[in-house]
Amino acid sequence: MPARPLDLEVMHGSRHVDGGTFQATGDPGNAAWLQGQLRDWLTAAKWQPSRWREFRLIARPAGRNGPRTEVRP
Repeated sequence: MPARPLDLEVMHGSRHVDGGTFQATGDPGNAAWLQGQLRDWLTAAKWQPSRWREFRLIARPAGRNGPRTEVRP
């Protein structure tokens, strides 16, 4: 898929994380890129790598409720 604007949302378990919604331009079909976005966010938020498995990232086309992609670190 070509790169496009995406709304990205970090989830901790089933809860939305405060400050965990952001936008980026990328390929929603590229799981490695999405995982990198999640890892970068977790690092910036100072979460310990041992806790990263508790998180997931949901990607959607920007401004829409269309199809979504979900990844874990």
